[in-house]
Amino acid sequence: MRILTDRIRAMTVGRLPLLVVALAATLPFVPFLGNPFAFDDAYFLVRVPFTHDFGNAARVLSQDYFRLWPESPGWRPLAVISHMMDYALWGMWPAGHRLPNLLAHLGVVMLLYRFLLNLGTRGDVALAAGVVFALHPIHSENLFCAYFRRDSVAALCVLAGVMACRRWGIGTPFLTSPAAWASLLSLMVGLGFKEGAGLLLPLVWVHAR
Repeated sequence: MRILTDRIRAMTVGRLPLLVVALAATLPFVPFLGNPFAFDDAYFLVRVPFTHDFGNAARVLSQDYFRLWPESPGWRPLAVISHMMDYALWGMWPAGHRLPNLLAHLGVVMLLYRFLLNLGTRGDVALAAGVVFALHPIHSENLFCAYFRRDSVAALCVLAGVMACRRWGIGTPFLTSPAAWASLLSLMVGLGFKEGAGLLLPLVWVHAR
């Protein structure tokens, strides 16, 4: 029994667990990428023409944004620009619009797994947590509705910012710390997708304590 346990734990270190987590985060959802637009996509990405012209990218920084983009409340310029890029690349092909959501979900799951390991979590526990998180149905809306990409990207930025912060040495000045700048960049990008990325600030404060 001890030998079996040791072998299981040995399998939860190295590249194999990363592969397992990555497959769990992607393979079950690939067959559904090409489904027709649904939920908020049918309105914001199909009926509203604002994201159909990449020339509107500069207008996200003007008052026109709040007149032409009917999302209220909130100002999420990077999320809107990402949808403009989708349309420029793929037109109205649903799979092309959902692919960034799937990649963001993959990034969140991979970072979560690495974060748990960095906290000292046992490899088999971190692997199980990563797989459960990857397959949890709560992510269905973020994966199948391109418009809700903002949530996954904001979560990705929060995790990336926390992990960068953990590399920021105590007493190291901000201006000379690449990790600190990486954490700040994560915050700015995350806020550009959804204001919930501001959660990174109290997490950094707790880490600094």
